[in-house]
Formats: sequence, structure tokens, C-alpha cells
Amino acid sequence: PIHVSPYGSRGVSTEDRSLAGPRREIGAFHNRKNLVDRDSLVDKFAFHGRISKLRPSNGERPRYPRGPDAMRNVLITGGAGFIGSHLAETLLQRGCAVQVIDDLSTGCEQNIAHLRQNPAFSFVRDTVIHREVTTELVAQADMVFHLAAAVGVHLIIEQPVRTIKTNIACTEIILELCAQRRTPVLLASTSEVYGKLQREKLREDGDVVLGPTSRSGGGCDSSKIIDEVLAKDYYNEQGLPAVVARFFNTIGPRQTGRYGM
Repeated sequence: PIHVSPYGSRGVSTEDRSLAGPRREIGAFHNRKNLVDRDSLVDKFAFHGRISKLRPSNGERPRYPRGPDAMRNVLITGGAGFIGSHLAETLLQRGCAVQVIDDLSTGCEQNIAHLRQNPAFSFVRDTVIHREVTTELVAQADMVFHLAAAVGVHLIIEQPVRTIKTNIACTEIILELCAQRRTPVLLASTSEVYGKLQREKLREDGDVVLGPTSRSGGGCDSSKIIDEVLAKDYYNEQGLPAVVARFFNTIGPRQTGRYGM
């Protein structure tokens, strides 16, 4: 099982804690109201989607994939990582063909070694920033899970420039390529986007307070905010079916303490 802290790193009100309950099997997502297991992460976002109340400027609502046949070919960026490898495993079990791209900077080839024997699985060791490679992979996908990002407290603090470049540049490329084909994309974000907790409960429509730009590690939450806004704007302007999942503290098999938590 994979476990997630019911309260993440942000703290939750007493009311929300009663909803969270004890630790349980979890895929990677906490939406304030409930905890979702790994299969539900796929169900909720990949098969059904979350259609915003906003209508894109072109007047058309994005079409989200529905049903098991809607995701025959899936691309997972950062798929050799802790969360990505579990997602790949689940999608393969559901009959999907899965392609993973990962530069193994923080991921591990051992995480996906057991999947290589599956003919529906393929792995490309490269970075999303290599546009030619990523373009070909996105063109073959019915849906993209964009998990590739700078990961780990130590890396974020010690290599802030790399953090910002990785998070923003990779997302720019993925969203642009997906928008060209209206390929649905799930963007992995972080609970850090909520900023400093100034109220008892977290709210997606609450004001965000991040602190001074002089603080260490500010590139992570700032760059993820830009990623989320960019996804929303692609949705509004070009009708890109995009969903953002804000991950809280997530722990379990295949996680490494090398990068801190």
C-alpha cells in the first residue's frame, strides 16, 4: 500500500480531520474532503475528469475521455518515480498501453524493472525538455499524466534554478503539445501551492501567501503556481482538457529518502 499523511504538510481543521480518518491505502491525491486510493486516482481524473464551471473562450467545453477504451495509450512523464511507477502498474493492469519518459534524475529504473516484460509497456530514458522526443510520444498518447518535476526538499533548496527550469519548461512543452491535439492531461502539482495556512481550512479559492522571495525553496511553490495557471489558461483559451492534482505528503513502497520529504 501507499500511504499519505491525512493532513499533508499544511494542517487541516478539526472538521476536516474527522473526514480524513486513519491512514489508508492511497494513490497520491487528497482533495480536502476525502482520500482517494490509487485506482480511484485513475477513475476520477482519467476516465471521468473534472469539468470546470468555466467555459473556454472559444465557447466549447473540452471533451474528457470516458470509459476504459478512452485510454488505450497513456504517456506518463516522470513515470520511473515513486508515484509514476505505481500509476504505470495500475494502468497496465487495466489493459492500457503505457509509455514512460524519465531522465532518472530522481526516478529509478528499478521501480519499473518488473514492468519491462509486459509488451504494452515501453520506457524512454530522456528529458521532457527534449522537444523532438516528447512530441513523438505525445502524438501517440490518448492521455498524458505529467508527473515529471523537481522532487525532494534537498534538491529544491540546493538547486533552485534547476527546480524552476524543470517545473516550468517541462509543463510548457507538455501543455502546448497536448493542446495541439486536445489530448487530455493531468498535471501533478503540490500542496505547497496553498501557501502559508492563514485559516482553519484549506480552500482552492483562498488567497495565497508564500512569504518573501529571499526564502529558500520558494522556486517549488512559485513554479507550480505558474504551471497551474498555465494549465487553466490553456483550458480557457484553447479548450485543452486539463486537470490539476495537488499532492500532499505521500509515502510508500519505492519511495527513497535520498531527496528528503
